[in-house]
Amino acid sequence: MSNVFSQLKAKFAANTDIRKHKILMSKEKNYKINLILAVCVMATGVFYLAEVNGLSTKGYKIRELERSISSLQAENKKLSVAVVEARSLATLNEKMEKFGLIQANEVDYLKDTHGAMALR
Repeated sequence: MSNVFSQLKAKFAANTDIRKHKILMSKEKNYKINLILAVCVMATGVFYLAEVNGLSTKGYKIRELERSISSLQAENKKLSVAVVEARSLATLNEKMEKFGLIQANEVDYLKDTHGAMALR
């Protein structure tokens, strides 16, 4: 009986060693899986922060460009008004008087009777 008992004890010890080995292997696999998951989560976090930072930077640039557009549009309107004023008849008459020019009342045109032209 002691022989059977020792055989059972040996089988139990072998099964216990196998169980311990399986537990150690599953813990090692779990550790590797947890490590891979942790690396993936950290990489995703870094990617998320980079994207949020990029979007906020682009938003700031867009706001700056919109401000620039509005100021340039206001300046364009002012310049358009200045051009219209410079082309007005009153402004041209003032400049004619300033330079001593007079307005022509009668215009005489020359008539070409010979049909000759000047050549270069």
